[in-house]
Amino acid sequence: MTIEFKPRIDVTYDPVIVVKSRDTSMNFSDLKVGDKVTRLLAGSISMRLLVTEVEDKYIHCGPWKFNRITGLEVDEDLGWDGETHTGSYLRRIEEN
Repeated sequence: MTIEFKPRIDVTYDPVIVVKSRDTSMNFSDLKVGDKVTRLLAGSISMRLLVTEVEDKYIHCGPWKFNRITGLEVDEDLGWDGETHTGSYLRRIEEN
């Protein structure tokens, strides 16, 4: 996945990741409730999360919603569509 970090400077700081291209082999549709993932906020701040709900199009980790195919966060209030604009994305946790 190739991403570009573009901070939006307004009254508040709102980091937006614009997706230029992505690895289409990356797919999160096999995640299930109870799986552990990492959320990368602005591409650099990591948070470990637990999958709490899985729908046809979305994965929920507590209050956060992610596109089930791309793993990009969806937040309608911030204009993050989970396809081309987002502020965070999922990464699988590789267990040894």
